[in-house]
Amino acid sequence: MLKLYQYEVCPFCCKVKAVLDYKKIPYEKIEVNPMTHEELAWNKKAVDHDKVPVLIDGDDTVLESNDIIRYLDKKYPKRPLIANKGTPSALQEKWIAYADEDLVQILPANIYRTFPEALHSFKYISKVAKFPPWKRYYLMLGGAVAMTIVAKKGMKKRGITDPRKALEDSLDKIVKGLGKNKFLGGAEPDVSDLVCYGVLNSVREMKVWNFISKNKKIDEWFGRIRKEGMC
Repeated sequence: MLKLYQYEVCPFCCKVKAVLDYKKIPYEKIEVNPMTHEELAWNKKAVDHDKVPVLIDGDDTVLESNDIIRYLDKKYPKRPLIANKGTPSALQEKWIAYADEDLVQILPANIYRTFPEALHSFKYISKVAKFPPWKRYYLMLGGAVAMTIVAKKGMKKRGITDPRKALEDSLDKIVKGLGKNKFLGGAEPDVSDLVCYGVLNSVREMKVWNFISKNKKIDEWFGRIRKEGMC
């Protein structure tokens, strides 16, 4: 069985999980402590890499979310996603870039706008991580403090003064991309849908989801993808 080293709510990991779920590929999730990365000590020793996601498939070790997605689509061709059914690959690449360079970058400012919001998010994160109680407590407090600072720096760097407005503008790009279609890929989901879905699915249990789901077009599109057998 494939092994995925991950953080449960990491948007890059959630992109990979979306592809695995859509293709119905069985896999084992191995949760990595985001503060210590101790579960990836073997990988850091081998290739000096302690970031997630990391996919182990037999003798193959694949790093970086988009490389993993391309690997999975090539090795497991059932329900193909990339350049499927006439969708221009350039357009798919545009959505892959949008998910990483736009949508992912907007979310921290919305998840960790204030310390109480960050603490609420890390209460959930520490709960799903299933670490011993002392590790969960350390992760909750340390993570909330660290990510509040990171979010503030990110907002300043990107010139964001209103995180919710920035997120709304980002989501509107998906709405315009959908047009009258059910999916960004047209009549069926393709990689464009799954990378965006995965990023948004990473915050489905957080407060910001209430804001996201108020966008009717996004909520309906998200629901249609979930019906494709997603977790």
